Amino acid sequence: MIEGPIRTMRASPAFLAAALSVLALSPAPLLAQEASTWSSSMRWADGSRLEWSAAEAPGCFGSGVQLRFFNGSASSGLSQLRKPTFTCRSGGEFVSPDRNFGVVTAGGTASAAPLSCVCAEKGGVLDLKDYELQFTREGPGEEINANGCVYRGSFSAGRRNGKGVYSCPTGQKLEGVFRNGSLQGRGTETLPSGQTYTGDFEAGVRHGQGRLVYVDRSVYEGDFRQGLREGTGSLRYPDGAEYVGEWKADRRVGRGTYVAGDRSWTYDGEWAADLRSGLGKLKYADGSYSYEGPFRNDLRDGEGEAEFSDGRSFKGRYAAGEQIGSGVMTFPDGRTVTGEFRNHQPEGRAVDRGATATFDGVWKNGVLNGPATVTSSDGRRYEGTFVGGLREGAGVEWFPDGSRLECRYVADRAQKPCNKVLPNGRRIEYRGR
Repeated sequence: MIEGPIRTMRASPAFLAAALSVLALSPAPLLAQEASTWSSSMRWADGSRLEWSAAEAPGCFGSGVQLRFFNGSASSGLSQLRKPTFTCRSGGEFVSPDRNFGVVTAGGTASAAPLSCVCAEKGGVLDLKDYELQFTREGPGEEINANGCVYRGSFSAGRRNGKGVYSCPTGQKLEGVFRNGSLQGRGTETLPSGQTYTGDFEAGVRHGQGRLVYVDRSVYEGDFRQGLREGTGSLRYPDGAEYVGEWKADRRVGRGTYVAGDRSWTYDGEWAADLRSGLGKLKYADGSYSYEGPFRNDLRDGEGEAEFSDGRSFKGRYAAGEQIGSGVMTFPDGRTVTGEFRNHQPEGRAVDRGATATFDGVWKNGVLNGPATVTSSDGRRYEGTFVGGLREGAGVEWFPDGSRLECRYVADRAQKPCNKVLPNGRRIEYRGR
């Protein structure tokens, strides 16, 4: 935004030419007249004008000069005429001391202390040749900038100070208490996009506590620092989702809790660069699944623990959001599966230890698929190949008495006859029941 603390107007010939082209100023005739007649030294586009009159000053062959200023602007202000320079009738110049008009209200007129014996012994004043007029806004007023933005409110020392409203054709708007030209303390900011902020400002920047409403109807309430969300705050999303926690440099960083819009799941833990990163806990509202452990780039990644609604618990490796690698699955009855997993199912080498049997072998999609050994609690042991969880091909079953049964299996069914080997090594054909 453009600042305009002091309006300075100088009536040199060069200045007059520039003023005519830039500010649409128009000089009036500058000839000395009787004391009762006033000449306009300069007129401005807003209607402001500087006037002077000169009359014979007895006893000094000079002139007594009076000066007055009409404030045509919408702002009150302090006005001062610096180094007024007069052309004398007999030649030469007279440079007067500065003259003050004091505070001139909007639409008001003020006179400076009169000058006596100007151009003494030189025939008096011919015209007002040069000067510099300073106008410093003071009190209620209006400031119109070249970009079309307008400030309406209080001024002090030529700057926006006090309550005011700054608005632009783009839709930008600032409203509140200004200090030295910028919002300070509580205020409201509206951006061209429609985004609205209400809260604390420091030197025109969001700083402190505030509420920010986005175009998509998301709402942030909390701390700001140097214009950015930083500290502690909550963000409610259009779909009903909500984040409550720490922020840094306008991003979710630190500790925070996120609740899904449909309330189906919650994450409570660490964040970095606006993503779930670090230790955290993901929990579904229906109790079907929960995970506690490290996250990276918004995904489960590292050694974590999961719990399921059926009472199972898992501890193991996760990578890029997928459970893959070594782990241990524990069941409510004490059964455990230890080995390689994928999506919480045994995949690769794993051992399933239950109350009645142990399955040690190669798994795929949660079932034995490859060579395996099955040991029963009653002392029996089977070694062979499994396909899709069923015995397939050659297999041997050992019994507690030292005998064994050698069979071929198709879809878990023994193909008769089998060979039974007795403890003494004798082999007999076995057809079973």
